[in-house]
Amino acid sequence: MATEQLEILREFPFEFYGETYRAYLGTDRNLYLRVADISESMGLDYPGQLRRIKNSLPLSRKLSYIEVDTPYQNGIRRRAVAHMNIEGLTYWLATIDTSRVKSDLLIITMCCDIFLRKCLAILPPSPAVSGSSTRMAMSES
Repeated sequence: MATEQLEILREFPFEFYGETYRAYLGTDRNLYLRVADISESMGLDYPGQLRRIKNSLPLSRKLSYIEVDTPYQNGIRRRAVAHMNIEGLTYWLATIDTSRVKSDLLIITMCCDIFLRKCLAILPPSPAVSGSSTRMAMSES
């Protein structure tokens, strides 16, 4: 698990099968997705998936905690939330037992990585982090 404190440079909301998700560009120039969002969209137990990720050396190396605004009672609070580096997404999805995924989401599970790569490849580079390294990081993901 990454030990440095990552911050979000830019947020990229996108829609997939009627749901809005967010990819985050971190200060390390990598893209991240919330583990809870992906787990819950597939009907999987988030704490169980997070535990599996933490117990896998290759996956835990792609896990980071990033401070984001989260709903809390009648407002919003800032807290560190588990995010998966997009480079680890394919491996994580490959480890999921498809019989545990909601049947109508099985195809989404298989297409998720391809969709995210295509979606993120067309995003413009952020003015805050302009340069070829940002474009490379997004196109190689």
